Amino acid sequence: MDSKSLAQHGFVKWYSLNKLTISDLPYNQERVPGVYVFRLREMPPEVDDIVWDRNKKKWEIVEVKTVSDILYIGETGDLIERIFGNYLGGIPKYASTTQRIHDLLLRGEYLEDVEISWVITENHKKLEDFLRKKHKQEYNGKRPPWNHI
Repeated sequence: MDSKSLAQHGFVKWYSLNKLTISDLPYNQERVPGVYVFRLREMPPEVDDIVWDRNKKKWEIVEVKTVSDILYIGETGDLIERIFGNYLGGIPKYASTTQRIHDLLLRGEYLEDVEISWVITENHKKLEDFLRKKHKQEYNGKRPPWNHI
């Protein structure tokens, strides 16, 4: 599963995080529930996978037989709050993974290399669970790299 195969689930438009504006997100209602996915804008041809090395506290490139540009699959009851408040704004309302992703994006210089897409759905937990399981099945039990940092 990569970002191209996600189109069948509604992930058709991708936005560069460094150019994302509030007007890109649907905000015609109070809370916008959905599933969102971060992907690498461009996967360098020599890179097979990127993993977080907990001991070195940095990303390491490793060679594996399968490749996916998907970095993270997540769900939320409010896309605007999660994306702008937590990931881009750094407000630590949620789990430490959210804070680590914020740090990677803004301090780790990934902001220009990452794109986001989302699907608005009331069944966000169910869709997220399905996509994460599908990714694990296709990549030898591995979750997207930012789902386990």
